[in-house]
Amino acid sequence: MNKRLVIGRLLPVLIIVLAVSAFSYLKASKPERKKPVAKEKVWLINAISVKPGSLAPELTLHGKVETPALLRAAAPGAGQITQVLVRPGEIVKPGQVLVSMDDRDFAAANLQAKADVMDIDAQLAELKIRNLSNVKALEQEKKLLDLANREVKRVERLKSNNLTSESALSDAHEMLGRQELSLLGKQLEVDRYKTTVKQLRARLSRAKARLAETSLAIERSEISADFAGIIAKVPVSTGDRVQVADILVSLYALDSLEIRASIPAGYQAEIQTALENGDLLTARAEMSGNLFQLELLRLAGEARADGIDAYFKVTDGSSRLRIGNLLNVNLQRPVQHNVIAVPYRAIYGNNRVYIHREDRMVAVDVEAVGLFEEDGKPALLIRSNNLQSGDQIITTHLSNAVDGLKVKLVNE
Repeated sequence: MNKRLVIGRLLPVLIIVLAVSAFSYLKASKPERKKPVAKEKVWLINAISVKPGSLAPELTLHGKVETPALLRAAAPGAGQITQVLVRPGEIVKPGQVLVSMDDRDFAAANLQAKADVMDIDAQLAELKIRNLSNVKALEQEKKLLDLANREVKRVERLKSNNLTSESALSDAHEMLGRQELSLLGKQLEVDRYKTTVKQLRARLSRAKARLAETSLAIERSEISADFAGIIAKVPVSTGDRVQVADILVSLYALDSLEIRASIPAGYQAEIQTALENGDLLTARAEMSGNLFQLELLRLAGEARADGIDAYFKVTDGSSRLRIGNLLNVNLQRPVQHNVIAVPYRAIYGNNRVYIHREDRMVAVDVEAVGLFEEDGKPALLIRSNNLQSGDQIITTHLSNAVDGLKVKLVNE
């Protein structure tokens, strides 16, 4: 009985000891596993070779089409519109009639001016004839005065000899006085001739000017195009009553179009120096898929705090432009030396690129010089003293790019 009790108590302990021993044996006999060695990841990249050169960066501007030669034809006087022969947007030829006014509105004033000219011409002719008569009469008056003087002297001699009466002497003096007054009157008329002629000629000039003005008004009552151009506005209709100087039609020549764009203040000195040196600065513009070739003509005479206006001539494609069109203008700036064209994806933070060196990324600080288009693709011109010819600039943009990152060049 005691024997069975001892065996019952020892059996669980024995089982536990055997289990622990078996586990220890199995653990000790398990083959040892080698720890994995961490392998550095390699990033595949593309790169371009550094080739410094002299290139012209571009400056993107926003331009508007304008013209300094917009012709506004105005009414020569008050009157009625009889014909409107064009509409906005029409292209017209030189001499083509655009708008007509009723010339009868100007005919009366023209006839009055003609009558004034004829009247003054007649007055001048009459004055000339009268002056010739006055000159002859003046000579006759001088002779009569001489006779009156001699008569007075004769009567005075007779009176001194008591051969005539006092009344006869008085009559002789009275006749002499009347003759002197008559001579003075004729002399005044002759002397006033030149002054009167000047006055009449001045009136004649005014009358002729008025005649020319009214004749010109009649001529201008029919408005024609002075050049080949395009109609901008026609603010009147047939039957309208207009006043003097009211605008009837406006037009401009297609070759007079210019594009005005604002150049940022930071580039003003560079552009101005190039123009002063006689450099030709070209540009291209784009609007609705149409391309236009431009040439920088001048800078504005007044600058602003944020920049200055530049004016471009359209050298190709002006027939497709209209006043008020908005365009994107790419101006070629003066040539920059020792610059490198790289795609935008190669730039990090606007002032850094990475080069491939011994399968590592090496950061290089750069200066952004300007935009550039290479083979029709947008690029950025950069410059750095730390870039040498032949260096490989990484063009694959990595979001985890960092100095020393392991990479492998795949476009060798």
